[in-house]
Amino acid sequence: MLFSMLLALATVTQPVMWQGVTLGEPMSAVVSRLGDPLKVQNEAAVRTLYLYTSNHASTLLVLSVERGRVRRVRVVALNDGAFTLTDGHGIALGATEAQLTTLNGKPTKVLASTKFPVDIYERPDGIWSYEFLGGAVKAIQLAQAAADFSALPTVAEPVIHGGTSFDDAIVEMADNEFDGVKKENIYLQLQGCAPGVSWKTTTQSLMSHGGKKYDRLDTVCPTTNEKRAFYFDITNYFGKL
Repeated sequence: MLFSMLLALATVTQPVMWQGVTLGEPMSAVVSRLGDPLKVQNEAAVRTLYLYTSNHASTLLVLSVERGRVRRVRVVALNDGAFTLTDGHGIALGATEAQLTTLNGKPTKVLASTKFPVDIYERPDGIWSYEFLGGAVKAIQLAQAAADFSALPTVAEPVIHGGTSFDDAIVEMADNEFDGVKKENIYLQLQGCAPGVSWKTTTQSLMSHGGKKYDRLDTVCPTTNEKRAFYFDITNYFGKL
């Protein structure tokens, strides 16, 4: 009896965390920790992408959400610099395919017909994918196995703020004000005001409301001259240098 109980416990799939995000956790819990995403994009009828960036804007964190839960965690290099970010198995962004196979052996599957070659490894902690560009790893993705994910109940999608007012301010998380301003600029770059065109800041104002600190960015659309204001809740990092 005791052996059977221990065996059952050993076979239970444990939650896997990478980049501060646990596979299968509600996206609403992620938003409460990381703040509002830079962009929300519907990739398919059942899948939504939530985009974040590192504090130094060197990588893009893309969370693929289904039924309100995180199914995939993907990190994409935004430049060709040196990266310390690894997958937990010793592979870093920028690694070569030779380094990948030396450390991890032959991949379970290779998608050579895609625009960017992808090596896929099915491991006990999830399905790892490595996307190559110019012979180096440009993106790393961790996905939860279908059987494990399908066993989780559906939860509600998180409420994402649009920055239209103090009450609807975009909640930002950053280590300091310098990184926070970077995130604001990236946010505007990703928000289209017209096809292929982003909002441009005309004025920036520091404001207080309800015991919190806010940045108000007044912007204009270069092609249509439409104007709008974006409110950012910067309470988390205000005063941090």
